[in-house]
Amino acid sequence: MAIQQLPVWDHPLENWQWIMGINLWGVIHGIRSFVPRMLASGAEGHVVNTASMAGLITGSMGDSPYGVTKHAVVALSESLYRDLKTSGAAVGASVLCPGWTGTGIIANSDRDAPHPSGTAGPMADLPGVPDVYAPSYVAGQVFDAIRDDRFYILATQDDFLGWMKMRHDRIEDGRNPAVPRRRP
Repeated sequence: MAIQQLPVWDHPLENWQWIMGINLWGVIHGIRSFVPRMLASGAEGHVVNTASMAGLITGSMGDSPYGVTKHAVVALSESLYRDLKTSGAAVGASVLCPGWTGTGIIANSDRDAPHPSGTAGPMADLPGVPDVYAPSYVAGQVFDAIRDDRFYILATQDDFLGWMKMRHDRIEDGRNPAVPRRRP
């Protein structure tokens, strides 16, 4: 099984709208619904938005719409963090960027897609997937980050951290994004 890698221009518009509705608009609606109530309560609190390592690396994990939405969730969460800090709120914010985690997301991701990609199946069955973290490990990373008031929660494998660093180095150096070599 391989992750479908369509060129960005070949993804059906309905899939763009579908994934934006889930991955980006879901977070926007959550912020608009819960943050005002959290602030009005005056109590301490914390918002954790889930993005993905796909929101911090060049391109994505093979699916352009997914990566685009995850980059947007990182940027939205950074804005939320800034707004909460500058207002002196007792509410904090973090963004969770997990790597490969055994949640069943791959097996269920196409269930309601307008144009399924055909990649459904267990994450561990995808080619080249290293160790898959247990959800309990990622949850522990989230609790640690909230306790430590840490914004970026990178519960991920070393390969993703390397790809993230490569992207940031290329940006800082004014170089073009890394492009994987074509396979024969």
